[in-house]
Amino acid sequence: MPEPCACHPTPKVEGIRALGGRVVTYRRDSENRDALVAEIAARDGLAVVPSANSRHIMAGAGTAALELLTDHPEIETLVVPVGSGGLAAATAKRLHPGIKAIGVEPQEGADTLLSLRCGQRIALPDVPATIPNGLGHSSP
Repeated sequence: MPEPCACHPTPKVEGIRALGGRVVTYRRDSENRDALVAEIAARDGLAVVPSANSRHIMAGAGTAALELLTDHPEIETLVVPVGSGGLAAATAKRLHPGIKAIGVEPQEGADTLLSLRCGQRIALPDVPATIPNGLGHSSP
């Protein structure tokens, strides 16, 4: 397996390992992440926890907005990173009337913006590495 590189931020990898987790890397340009995850889960008897396409994950992510708005009810606008879409979707569901949510994503990887404009989910053929690596998705 390849070792962490710019697309695998060292602090995140080290943090996962420090907590006893196992990090499995893959080659984004030639391997299918979802197929690899399914294979590992089947082989090792593990459950797959999707990064966003799960109502449970979105509900958990929504607690971030809920806690923030509980502590700071005066907030009028939230700027939310849009990676796979789970945090943004959950945040939008937790907003009080009148609060504006602005989703942001890298210009070079604006899969969500393009999908909204086209009215269907769009997959980008190539997404360059970004500093906020959690925003480097090819499809919402």
